[in-house]
Amino acid sequence: MYSIAYTWQEHSLRIELTAFIKNQQRAIPYILQFNGVKGFELSHEEPWGPSDCINEVEYNNGEYKIKMQSGDILLIKADSYDFNPVQQ
Repeated sequence: MYSIAYTWQEHSLRIELTAFIKNQQRAIPYILQFNGVKGFELSHEEPWGPSDCINEVEYNNGEYKIKMQSGDILLIKADSYDFNPVQQ
């Protein structure tokens, strides 16, 4: 994960990251954008040590939980999301 940006007027949260999409190929840049954001919480305490990699993602009733390999958690309440490669 490279960066996180929230646009207040648009209720959108944009996460820039790299993702392994195809087996045995390198990770490529992607944008994970949440739309209709109603809430966003983030910790950056690194209880398991530093890491910028996503470990696990869960969804439950409009709430997305992104668990980082650092042990930190991002909670996002949103209507929807888009996951698209960065146009180069």
